[in-house]
Amino acid sequence: MKCDSYCNSGRESGYLNEMCPGETAVILSLNAKGGIRRRLIDLGFISGTNIRCVLTGRHRESSAYLVRNTLIALRKEDASLIRIRPAADHSGERLDETVCKAAECEKP
Repeated sequence: MKCDSYCNSGRESGYLNEMCPGETAVILSLNAKGGIRRRLIDLGFISGTNIRCVLTGRHRESSAYLVRNTLIALRKEDASLIRIRPAADHSGERLDETVCKAAECEKP
């Protein structure tokens, strides 16, 4: 499945569910309320945090993101609540070798 790259679209901001594997962004804000907002904050989805999309599931219904050295999977509807902007350097943080093997990704 072809991934329409958010970071290369030229837009100043977008949503987490629009990221493709390998892209790095910075969290701007959470558009969630109640329990889901608390859960996302507890997981490390905080404004100013770097985030990298590591793996996208079939049909893009879920994706795995590297946040604060932790690999976290989110459903598309939950990821759509997180506003992001592209990181200045798209190479991102160096991925842990274990994460790369688990996600079958290529190291930068």
